[in-house]
Amino acid sequence: MAEPAHHGVDPQVHARRWWILATVLSGLFAVNVTITILAVSIHRIAKEFGTTEATMTWVVTGPMLAFGVVGPLVGKLGDRLGHRRLFMWGMVGVIVTAVASAVAWSAGTLIVFRVLGAVEGAATGPASFAIVSRVFAEKERVKALGYWTMVGAGGPVVGVVAGGPLVEAFGWRVLFLLQIPIAVAALALAWRLLPE
Repeated sequence: MAEPAHHGVDPQVHARRWWILATVLSGLFAVNVTITILAVSIHRIAKEFGTTEATMTWVVTGPMLAFGVVGPLVGKLGDRLGHRRLFMWGMVGVIVTAVASAVAWSAGTLIVFRVLGAVEGAATGPASFAIVSRVFAEKERVKALGYWTMVGAGGPVVGVVAGGPLVEAFGWRVLFLLQIPIAVAALALAWRLLPE
């Protein structure tokens, strides 16, 4: 009898592997798309808050720095606490900080909420990578991680491209209101689908 294609992977997990991939990619997208989405709106936000554009550049620079610093640390934390748990805590943090960013009342609060959101969101990258690597057998892993790379790298690009028209039409706060349902859906699916 031939060895099953999912060798080393729980059969139930293997059966829902593409749903698991869609779940972690939706969470990854919800985080990454907002890293750069305010880049085209810095002038408008600075004017609204009565501050300088130099100050408001921190709504983009701060999250990027947080990702770079925190990312490697949360990868190790996932090994200790569990990647499913880390991914879900990251999504909860993203939802909370998205709500806070949408109601930010000053330049300082928006910058702080964005940095905190990036710190929480940084957990989704290593955790989702580890989850995808574990639920896909070697034969399909390269393809699955290709999708992961595409979303991870493409999210910030989509943010820059989509940010301008959305801000023009609805204002910058709507960007975070749109982030919330994506993150909530990813969290709900993660609760049901992600393996321990």
